[in-house]
Amino acid sequence: MVENAKKLDRPGLCLDNAIWKNTNSESINHVLKQATSWRSLKLVDLIQRLCIVVESQFREVQRAICGMGSFVLVNEYKKFGVPRDVRFNKDNEQKARRMRKYELCIKKTLLRSTNSQKVAVAPKHKVKKPGQRKWKLTKKTVSVPVARFKYFA
Repeated sequence: MVENAKKLDRPGLCLDNAIWKNTNSESINHVLKQATSWRSLKLVDLIQRLCIVVESQFREVQRAICGMGSFVLVNEYKKFGVPRDVRFNKDNEQKARRMRKYELCIKKTLLRSTNSQKVAVAPKHKVKKPGQRKWKLTKKTVSVPVARFKYFA
């Protein structure tokens, strides 16, 4: 969590001298709130909106590959770059093949759904809650002696 420590020194606010904190996911949270028009949705509608957001992010990746859009490829992915006119002359199968090569390059950081239609970013490490401790295997397994069981015939 990034602490920006910006003080809210405006008179009349009930949050005077409060510290503003920002997490790394604030920007995607804002994108999701804009996609849902800042209101809660039914689960089916939310999933459809999330699919639209993810598909738009993949379209941004495709635009970055051909040098268009708001993003550029970093040095390690420059080999996937294709000039704009070459990309527009390719058919959809060739474009999809190029995207699969890109996805295979970053395979270790992506998780595929069971039907292989959706892709998500895998977590880099297991996250533990604050104050959570690791249990030893012997502490969490309980063995009951066989002599305590009574068999009913």
